[in-house]
Amino acid sequence: MISINDFYDLVMPRLKNIPHIIYNGTLWSIAQGYELHPDDIDIDLLFPIEYQSHIRDEFSEFDVLRDDDYHIWLEFEGRRLDCYLYKDCGTYISEASSYIIMADERGIDPEKLSMHWDKDLIFPTQTIIYRNISVQIPAKPFEMLEKHFGKHWQKWETPFTATNIGKVEIHRTVFDHKTKLVYSHKNTRYFYDENGTRYSQLPTKPDS
Repeated sequence: MISINDFYDLVMPRLKNIPHIIYNGTLWSIAQGYELHPDDIDIDLLFPIEYQSHIRDEFSEFDVLRDDDYHIWLEFEGRRLDCYLYKDCGTYISEASSYIIMADERGIDPEKLSMHWDKDLIFPTQTIIYRNISVQIPAKPFEMLEKHFGKHWQKWETPFTATNIGKVEIHRTVFDHKTKLVYSHKNTRYFYDENGTRYSQLPTKPDS
């Protein structure tokens, strides 16, 4: 398997003519100046949906795991390129990739589980140099990470969903197009929100 650093070095220079934004778990590492987590399986990037064909053409030698109007998921030597596609909706952008698997499992229209991001969190993007490669990150990366992973995101050991903190597991889900954190105790099938409301499955709306 190619290392996550070598994979990053392979992918990122090829995006110099494709608008992109470092996103999700990859942003968690890069925004803090950390090394990419060696156990992270993928590079997470956010792209305008209009650039689907450019992504396909640029990485045509990669294996295709998923390719639709919401998500392009590619693999090369055991590492994955997670391409989150967004639509411009005026004052915000809509991205339906983050919870696409949950939508598939429940037979829900992915648009109903889409993330809505205020544009002022993202644009104008910042250009930074990471591993000697020029890349784009959101205008307010720390604020975006807090909205995506919760206010204690910097205390997490990793950005992965269901991160363990003691005997409690934290899970990310989406309510009204925004990230919601719910919690579970080990050896129990129930989830609880910050108000103590109990759910029998990861909720995707207040009454689920």
